[in-house]
Amino acid sequence: MGALDTLPESDRGRLLVSWNDTARALPADHLPALFRAQAARTPHAPALVFEDLTLDYRELDLRSDRLAHALAARGVGAGDLVAVALPRNATMVVALLAVLKAGAAYVPIDPEYPSDRVAYVLADAAPVLLLTDRESADVLPADTAPDLARLVLDDPHTVRALDAVTDAEVARVRRIAPPHPEHPAYVIYTSGSTGRPKGVVVGHRNLLNLLTAIQGRLALTGDDRLLAVTTIGFDISNLELWTPLAYGARLVLAARETVKDPIALARLVEESGATVLQATPTAWQGLVAARPQALRGLVKLVGGEALPGRSAVPCTTWAAPSPTSTARPRPPSGPRPPTWTPAPANARPSDGRWTTRGSTSWTPGCARWPPARPASCTSPAPVWPAAI
Repeated sequence: MGALDTLPESDRGRLLVSWNDTARALPADHLPALFRAQAARTPHAPALVFEDLTLDYRELDLRSDRLAHALAARGVGAGDLVAVALPRNATMVVALLAVLKAGAAYVPIDPEYPSDRVAYVLADAAPVLLLTDRESADVLPADTAPDLARLVLDDPHTVRALDAVTDAEVARVRRIAPPHPEHPAYVIYTSGSTGRPKGVVVGHRNLLNLLTAIQGRLALTGDDRLLAVTTIGFDISNLELWTPLAYGARLVLAARETVKDPIALARLVEESGATVLQATPTAWQGLVAARPQALRGLVKLVGGEALPGRSAVPCTTWAAPSPTSTARPRPPSGPRPPTWTPAPANARPSDGRWTTRGSTSWTPGCARWPPARPASCTSPAPVWPAAI
């Protein structure tokens, strides 16, 4: 019986070839360059909306350049990690973009996460700097990384220093050499449900792979508005933040309190004119129950949880992947360490759907981690590719 081939040739070809034939050319630039090019094309188009604040592409580019200059002046650059612990607001987006522009990688930290998790992440990642504000600094545990340098972005001295950045200094920021495609863009930590949280290194190539794939499906334009609802502590938030900003759409950032209230979130969908929203099945069902008419005409992405057999969402949905599930990292040389749990790199868009087989417990790019890598990232060969 074992010798019998029960799989028709057509099914075999679809499973092994068609669904895996997803190779695509990636942009030659990294994310900050894509954003800068968009800002040059549409400087006065709205880029970021948070509550009553709207930043156009030019202003968001300038604010993040000024902060990138402040980071570079502190010696932050390629190979460095910068922790970002900020409330969910426009400054958070500016800070994340500034870290990338400085050539470093960010470690996103939700200030509302448990203090022991925050302390563990900071100790394990060993960032060179923590970006925060006075509100978040007050809630961080007093003994959390006491020796870690901090830049408090709403401190009056910091505000004055950023306002004083000159055009010449901004120009120097824009001449910072782009990172190697395999250098990390950010480090995200797993939930730790099977033990200690593990640092997952997502490289620039991995991130561009995701953004290119998503844009290939969504075809965002300047008329689109993506409503972002996910905490930066969860990987899918990078899809929400960077896809609209890389392709000229408008990022609408939902406040934390709004995300928790289906009625308030449905109202924001309507008032913002959102055209795209990514959420969990639980959140979608809450929106349908609260105000189903708000979802008409909305492109709906689903991720984070298993999709029920009979979804309450009245639409065709896509299961949205994350950068970790779409990464195609190079396997490290030498034996795999005991903690290595490889996940198939076959989560790809195909035939109008997303296939998301495999877990995201693997740490892509670990082989390229510098000598001061997180303790949870135990891959050998701590060597950076040559900068280009």
